[in-house]
Amino acid sequence: MPKHKKFDSDEDSDAEEERSDLESEKEEVRSEDEDLLVESDSDAEPEDISFSAGRTAALTKVKDTLKQMEGERVKLKEKRRKQQEMHMLQKKQKLDALSQKRLPDNLLQSLSKGPVIKRRKDGMTEGQEVEEKERLSGEEKDDEVEEQGYVPLNSSSANFEVLSLKHDLKSLSNKTQTAAEFKQALLYGGRIHRESVKAQRAKTTKRKARFK
Repeated sequence: MPKHKKFDSDEDSDAEEERSDLESEKEEVRSEDEDLLVESDSDAEPEDISFSAGRTAALTKVKDTLKQMEGERVKLKEKRRKQQEMHMLQKKQKLDALSQKRLPDNLLQSLSKGPVIKRRKDGMTEGQEVEEKERLSGEEKDDEVEEQGYVPLNSSSANFEVLSLKHDLKSLSNKTQTAAEFKQALLYGGRIHRESVKAQRAKTTKRKARFK
């Protein structure tokens, strides 16, 4: 079989083809690397978005919490201010009420200039001592009047007599009996036909027994 004889032009063309193939392979590898980079970038984008959204939500929550705390602090401060105002108002009202009950200054001054009441060791004032003396003096006068109105039994001016209690009771009994007899005569005398309730009931009972 005859051998082909290679010329320089053939060798050059083969080398050119090899270089072309290498360039093609490099281009394919470069294209694959770019595709991988694009895919990795597209996968990283959702993670970046989710992290940013979480951070924004956390900051918003912190801001809302701080705002709420500030509002509560303002409310508490306002409540304390109102309580203090109410306390001051009540204190002022009490002072006004006490000032109305207080005696006038001129009256207090006149009382301070008045006589000083001295007390004895037994606790009585001079006025009470005078009243006590007057009371004792009045009792002594009453005793004198009673002594003046006393009449002894053996005196010649004694115009009375002494009776026994038995005699008085007997006399009273006789008077009571006489009054009862007078009443009986008026109610049940011969001119007036009147019966007692007891007698009427007895007659009614006898009649019922008779007709049985």
